[in-house]
Amino acid sequence: MKKLICFDMDNTLINSDKGHFHSYMESIEKFGFKRISYWRFLKLMGMPKEQVVREIIGYGKKENLYKKINDLQAKLIEIKYVHMTKALRGTKRVLKKLKKDYKLAVTSNCSHRTILNLLKSAGINYRLFEVIVGNDDVRISKPAPSEIRKASKILHTRASYVVGDSIYDIMAAKRAKVKVISVLTGHYSREDLKRRRPDYIVSSLRQLPRLLKKIENES
Repeated sequence: MKKLICFDMDNTLINSDKGHFHSYMESIEKFGFKRISYWRFLKLMGMPKEQVVREIIGYGKKENLYKKINDLQAKLIEIKYVHMTKALRGTKRVLKKLKKDYKLAVTSNCSHRTILNLLKSAGINYRLFEVIVGNDDVRISKPAPSEIRKASKILHTRASYVVGDSIYDIMAAKRAKVKVISVLTGHYSREDLKRRRPDYIVSSLRQLPRLLKKIENES
């Protein structure tokens, strides 16, 4: 039976930072809040969506306000800013290669529909993945292990690896008791990631096939 790899999406498979930034800033302005700098925003990437909004506009607001801003942000990135999404270098080739020997899944804190739209804009065929799990497919998103467990349940295959760029991917993988491979294509330094003790760290997705082959040969 093929082993299952769960991939984070943003800054693991694709770069959509600018699209997320502009859609968030337009959303919060619609509700009367001030924009933050692009560089401050990048530090929030990977967080649960609700937490991102709280960090931008402040804590202690009504829950339905956070939800309204997130709902608008999801619409804007799909309709207005989706064209800003690009596949990271080597992603398509790596996915096609791994598809031969593994089951592939996307587990992301974006909504299911947003995942599909961003992958399409980046030129990544969603059919490369046996399953896609977004934050609206589970009750609690990353850093909870729910998205990983949902993918495993749908495919009747326990995940063997989680691949992601953020500390939240590491936290989710450890809670799901799955090996985690961190990639340095996001906004976390090697030291940031090391503090969370991933099983492996690679510079980019292009190193993944070789690493997996080495792990399998040693096991």
